Amino acid sequence: MCLPLILLLYLATGIVVVDDVLVLHVALLASTSIPGFKFTNCYGNILQQLYWHVVIILSYMVAVVICLRYWNQFENQSTLPVYEMLEQGSKLPYPALYICLGYPLNPKRLAKYRNYILKPNLTMSYKDIDKTLQYMLRFQRSTLNVKYNLTELFLYNVDIEKLRKHFIKFYYQINELLQDCYIQGIRFDCSDIFIPLELAPGFCFIFNSIYTYKNFHENPLKVPYQEFSEYDDDWSIRFKISYEKETALLMYLKDPRNLLSLTDYPNYVWRPRKQISEYGYTIVNQYSEEKNRKLNLKQRKCIFSDEKFPYKELNDEFATNFYDQDVCYNYCHTKQLIKLCNCTPTFSIAMFPKLANKTKICRVNDISCYEAHYLDIRRHECKECLSNCNRTTYVSIPEIQEPKFCINQSKVS
Repeated sequence: MCLPLILLLYLATGIVVVDDVLVLHVALLASTSIPGFKFTNCYGNILQQLYWHVVIILSYMVAVVICLRYWNQFENQSTLPVYEMLEQGSKLPYPALYICLGYPLNPKRLAKYRNYILKPNLTMSYKDIDKTLQYMLRFQRSTLNVKYNLTELFLYNVDIEKLRKHFIKFYYQINELLQDCYIQGIRFDCSDIFIPLELAPGFCFIFNSIYTYKNFHENPLKVPYQEFSEYDDDWSIRFKISYEKETALLMYLKDPRNLLSLTDYPNYVWRPRKQISEYGYTIVNQYSEEKNRKLNLKQRKCIFSDEKFPYKELNDEFATNFYDQDVCYNYCHTKQLIKLCNCTPTFSIAMFPKLANKTKICRVNDISCYEAHYLDIRRHECKECLSNCNRTTYVSIPEIQEPKFCINQSKVS
C-alpha cells in the first residue's frame, strides 16, 4: 500500500520514479528530521503516511493554482508602463477641430430651393419638406434633441446616396457659419481650411485631420498634418461664429490621426444665447516604449499605429499597415448596423468603400431601423478596438469672455 502512495506523491511533483531512485528517496525520508516528512516512509504508520501524502499533494495543488493565477494576471495586465510626458522642444500635433451641426440645414437655402424640391406628383408644404430633410439627415446625426414620428411620407424606397448629393445644397456652408479664421495668428479663408465631411456623429466641418484627404487610404501614416511646439508664439484657433439656429454647434478636439466616432463627447457646446467665447485646452501626449511591442496585446492593451486592425476585412481598406482606435470604433458600429438593418449607412461609404460594395446602401425606408437601434449601436461595446499606444489627447478648460470664439492652448502637461 506504501508504494502507490509514494508514486502518487512523486507523480504530483512531476518526478519520475524508478526502483533505485525510490529506495534512495525512501532512505532519505526515513532519516529526515523535517516534521511530517519522516511519516511518508514505508516504515511509518499507514494512517500517518496517508495523512501526510494528502497534505503534501494538496500543498502542491495550491501552489500550482496560485502560480497559474498570477501567470494569467501577468498575461492580461500590462507589465510595462505607458508614459505621459512632453519633451522639451518636441513637436506635437496641432489639434484637429471638428465643428458638427445639430441642425445642418440652412433655412434660407431651403426656402430658396423650395420650388425646386417639389415634385409634380407630390403635394408637400414647406413644413413637410423641412421635416423630411431633417428626418433624412437624422441618418447622419447623433444628437437626439429633436424627435420626429415616422409617417408614410418618409417611407419612399429612395436611394439616400442619390438624395444626399441633392440635399447637400441645403446644408450650411462654412462661410455661413464661421468668419475671420486665424490659425496661430495667421488669417485664412475659412473655406480653405475647414473641409465638410459626413460622419457617424453628424455633418461636420473639419480642420487638420488626415481623413479629409481623398487618398488617405493609400498610406495614412504619410498624410501631412499641422504641428506646433512649445516655442511657437501663438497656438490659438480663432474665428467668429454667425450661426443663428437655436440648436448647438458641437466642437471636438482630436488628434489629427484619430477619427471622430460615436464614442466621443464634444469638448465644447456653443449655443447662440451663451456668450462663451474663449476656451483653453490641456495637451496630454501619451506614448508607449518600443520594447512594449514584444508584449502581446493582452499585456500591453494597446496597438501601435503601424500595426494591423483586429478586423481582417478592415485591413483590406488600407494599402499599408495602419491602426486608429476611432476608425476601429466606426467600423465596429457600421458592422453592427449592417447586422441589425442589413445595409451600409451613407456616412460609412467614404471611409469604408470596399465594405460598402459588399452590402446595399441604406435607403429612406431603412431610417426607421437605424432610429430603433441607434442607442444600441452607440452602446455596443467594441472590445476588439484597443487604445492607440501613441496618442495625443486634448482636455478642454472653459472660460467666459467677449462674444468671439477662440481655442487657445493654456497649459501643457
